[in-house]
Amino acid sequence: MDEQAKGKVRNKLKDLISKAIVKGTLSAAFLLASPYIAVSEALGASGLLSFLEDVLGEELAERIKRKLGARKYSEEDVREIFEMAKKDEDVRESLAKLVSELIDEKLLEELGREKSGYLEAIYQAVNELKKELPDIKGRLENLENRVDRIEKELVEIKEAVEYIKPEYVGNEDDLIKKLNMEWVKVREPVVSDRLKKKIEKAVEYIKEREKVCIVGDPGIGKTTALYLACLRLMSEGIKLRTSGIRGEGVLVVDNIGAKEKTLEKLEICTTPVIASARESEWKNPRGWHKIKIEPEDQRPKLREMFISMLKANNVKYTEEAVDEVMKKDPIPVYLRYIADNYKGRKISREDALKFPENAYVYRAEAIRDCGDDLAIALLYCVAKTRTGRLHFTQLDILKEMLKTKIPGLRRDERDERDERDKRDGIYERLLAKFDGSFGIIHEIDRDLMTGKDVPEEAASIIKDIDAIRRVEAYDVEKFVREACSKSLNSINEMRPDDAAKLVKRALENFPDLTENVLEIEKKDEWKDRRVLILHATAETLYSLGNDLYCEGILIHAIDNYREAEKICRYLSSIDESYSLLLARVLTKLGRALLEKRIHGDYLSDVAIEKLEEAESIYRHFYSIDKNYHPLLGELYLPFLAEVLRDLGIALFKEAFLRKYFGRRKTHINLSVAIEKLEEAESIYRHLSSIDKNFLLYLVEVLYYLGVALYGKGISNDAIRKLKEAEKICRYLSSIDESYSLLLAGVLIKLGGVSQALLSWRGEPDNFMDDFKEILEILELLSNRPWLWGLLSERDLSERDSQSFLKRGAILSEVWIAAILLERENKRGAAEHLCKALRMLIDERVPTTSILNRLLPFCKELLDRISEEFISEDCRKMVKSCSF
Repeated sequence: MDEQAKGKVRNKLKDLISKAIVKGTLSAAFLLASPYIAVSEALGASGLLSFLEDVLGEELAERIKRKLGARKYSEEDVREIFEMAKKDEDVRESLAKLVSELIDEKLLEELGREKSGYLEAIYQAVNELKKELPDIKGRLENLENRVDRIEKELVEIKEAVEYIKPEYVGNEDDLIKKLNMEWVKVREPVVSDRLKKKIEKAVEYIKEREKVCIVGDPGIGKTTALYLACLRLMSEGIKLRTSGIRGEGVLVVDNIGAKEKTLEKLEICTTPVIASARESEWKNPRGWHKIKIEPEDQRPKLREMFISMLKANNVKYTEEAVDEVMKKDPIPVYLRYIADNYKGRKISREDALKFPENAYVYRAEAIRDCGDDLAIALLYCVAKTRTGRLHFTQLDILKEMLKTKIPGLRRDERDERDERDKRDGIYERLLAKFDGSFGIIHEIDRDLMTGKDVPEEAASIIKDIDAIRRVEAYDVEKFVREACSKSLNSINEMRPDDAAKLVKRALENFPDLTENVLEIEKKDEWKDRRVLILHATAETLYSLGNDLYCEGILIHAIDNYREAEKICRYLSSIDESYSLLLARVLTKLGRALLEKRIHGDYLSDVAIEKLEEAESIYRHFYSIDKNYHPLLGELYLPFLAEVLRDLGIALFKEAFLRKYFGRRKTHINLSVAIEKLEEAESIYRHLSSIDKNFLLYLVEVLYYLGVALYGKGISNDAIRKLKEAEKICRYLSSIDESYSLLLAGVLIKLGGVSQALLSWRGEPDNFMDDFKEILEILELLSNRPWLWGLLSERDLSERDSQSFLKRGAILSEVWIAAILLERENKRGAAEHLCKALRMLIDERVPTTSILNRLLPFCKELLDRISEEFISEDCRKMVKSCSF
C-alpha cells in the first residue's frame, strides 16, 4: 500500500472522526462508513479502487466499489452505506475490515492525545456497532483492544509527564483554574481567625521545605484552605507548580487521596509539597505534616456553604429557614443531609424549626420518612459491607433479591416511575454516587445501621423502622455476597474499565471471591478484558494484604499477597510492564514472611527468594529507564533501596540464626548481607542528600549494617556506622517531635548495641553512663500521654515498636544492675532490677522470647542480693512471677 496515499486517508479519517465527536454524531453507522468515505474524499474515484484492492483484494474491491461508488461525507451517504451493510454481507464484512485496518494504533494515539474523551466515544460507537451487526463482532475485537491499550498508554504517559515535567502557576487566575475555585471571582472566602492560624502553620512548614497536607471531611473547606495558603506563598515570591516531581518552588496537589500512587511517587520529590486530602483517605505517611480542618474552623463559612448546597440541589429556600438551620450549629454533613433530603423541593422556616439539633437524629428521621422500604433495606445492606460501597450492577441484583426474599418491603410509587433509570431513582434516595458505585453518604449512616455509638434518640428511631426490623432478621451479608458473585457474570457486557471497577468492589468486600474472578481466565468470550480485570484483582488483593499486614494479621496478609503474586506472574508473561506490580507484591510478601514465625523461626529462605526476585525486577527497569532518561531511572531508586534493605536484613537474620542457634547449613553468610546493606546505604545517602525524609531509612540500614559488621569482626567500622545512625537520630528528634517515639526506640537499640561493643573493649564506665542516658530519654517519653496510643503510626508495627522500646529499657536496667552488683552497690542494683521486672510483667506490651529469657536472669541477679536491699513491692513481684 502506498504510504503517501495511506497518510492522506489517515488525515482525512482523523478529521472526520474528530468533527463527528465534537458534533456528537459519532454513531455506529458513522464508524462503519467513515473509513470508506475517507478513502473516497482523500483519493477520489480514480484512487479508490487501487486502495481497496490493497486492503480487500482485487475481486472484492471491484464488487464493493460497484455497489457503493465514490462517496462524500454527508448524513445521507452515511445512512445509505449503513443500510446497505445491513442487507449485504459482502459490504458489511468489507467495511468492517476497512475499519480494523485504518483505525490503527497511530490514529488512535493521535486522537487520544488531541482531547480526552475521544477514545471513549470511539469505544461506545464500537459497542453500538457490535449490537447492530453482531456477525462482524470478531472483526472489531482488534479495534477494541487497540482502544484499551492506547487509553492505558496515554494514562501512563500523562502520569509520567505530570511527575517529571514541571508545570508552573503563572498568576492567581492560573491557580483558580487549577483548583477549580472559579467561585472566588464572585465572592471572597470568609476566613475565621482560627482557620487563618492553621493556614499560616501550613505556610511555615512549606518555608521549612517540608511536605504538608490539609485534611478534613468532604466539603469542609480543604481546597479553600489550600488556595489561601498558595496565595500566601505567591505573595512572598515563592514559585508554585502543579506537576513535576522535580522543579522549582512548591508542588501543589489537590485531593491527593484520590490520585492513584501519587504519595508513593512523591517519596522522591525533592521540593516542598502542599496538598489536600479527605481525612478518611489520609494514612499519615512518613515525612508529612498534617493540618486538620475541623467544623469549628469553618463557622463563618457555614451559611455560604449551606446556601451553595441548596442551590446545587435545586432547593427553594427562605433566609429565615437558613437562619434557623444556622442556630443549630450544624456540622457540614448535617447541611448536606438537609440539602439532599429536600432536593427539588422547598424548605421553609417552619420546616427548619422542626429539625433536631443532632445530625444523627436528623438522618434517622430522614431514613424513616423516605417512604421506601426497599431504599432503606439497601442502605442497611451497603452500610454493613466492609467498604460501605457497591457497584450499581451489584445493587441492581441485590435489589431484586431483597424484593424476592424479604416479604413486605413497600416501594415508593415514585420509584416505580423511576424504574426506567434505576441509578437516578431508588439508589440516590439514601445513597451517594461514587464513580460507578453507590455508597453511604457519611460514616454516620454506618453508625446508625450498626448501632455503634449512636445517640439514644436516633437509635430508638432506627429500631422502630419496620423495613430495618424485617431486613435484620436475615443474613444480609450472605445476600450481598451472592449479589457480588452474580455480578461477575455481567462483566462481558461492560466496558473493561467498568468491569474492573466491579471486580475491585466485589473483592474489597469479599476477598474470598477471588477464585470466582480467576475463572474469567478460562472463558474465551472474556479474553478482551481479562488482563484489565486480573490487574484490578491483583491490585485489590495487594491492597487488602497491606491492610492486614498493618493490622498484624500476617497469615491472611500472606495469603492475599500469594494470590496477587500468582496473578501478577500471569500478567507479566503477557506484558512485561506488570512486572513492576509483581515486584511490589514480592517485596511486601517477603517482608511479611520474615515477620511470620513458625515454631519461633523466621521463614527466611522463602522470604529471601521473594526479595531477590523483586530486586532483579527493579534492577532491570532501573537500567532500562536510566538509559532512556536519568530522571525516569531515579523513580526506581526508593523501591530498589527498600528491597535491598529488606533483603540485607533477611540475610543478616538468617546468618545470625545459623551462627548462634545451630540452624542447618546454608550458603548465606554475613558478607552477602553486608553487600546488600552497603548498596542500600549508598542509595539512601543519595536520596537523603536531596530529601531528608529518607534519613530514617538510612538510620535503619546503618544500624543493621553496624551489627552485621560487628558479627563479621570488623568492630571499628561497626561502631562508626552505629554512631552515625545515633547522630542522625539525635538530629531528627531535635527538630521534629512527631518522630520522637520511633527515633527514641531506634536510639535505645542503637545505643545498647554500640555500648555493648564498647564494654567488651574494656570501657564499662562509659557503658553505664550511656545506658543511663538511654533511660533518661525513655523516662522523658514515658511522660507523654500518647506513648502507648501512637506506637503504630510509624514504620514499625505496634507490636514491634512496643517490644523495641521495652527491650531497650529493660536491657539498660539489667546491664546497669549487673555493673552495680559487680561494684557491690547492692541497693542500687536491686532498684534497677525491680524496674526491669516491673516492665517485664507489664501487660500493655506483648512479650517476646528474648524478654521472657530475661525473667530468670533477673531472678538470678536478685538471688545474689540480700532481702534487706529489696523493696517489699519487688519481693511480691518476684513471688507472683513464674520463672
